[in-house]
Amino acid sequence: MVFYDVYLKDRLTGKFIPVPVLIKDFVDERTQTPNQGDASAYRFHRRFFVYDNVGGIENTNQYINGGNPSVSFNKYFNLLIFSF
Repeated sequence: MVFYDVYLKDRLTGKFIPVPVLIKDFVDERTQTPNQGDASAYRFHRRFFVYDNVGGIENTNQYINGGNPSVSFNKYFNLLIFSF
């Protein structure tokens, strides 16, 4: 899995400014979805991934020992919008 961080580069100073990312279908540790509904409750992130091929591995011992583990699901996004 590869994580991505979005930055804007300030032309005057050359510094990189981190851009907050809104993941609409984010589920928190209490299985709630704060990013669907009231915008004042949104939780922004710094990183996101495009494709997760690790989260659905059922038997991690096979993966660690070089085997071919079975994967029950893959996660990926189906919509990406850059809004400025």
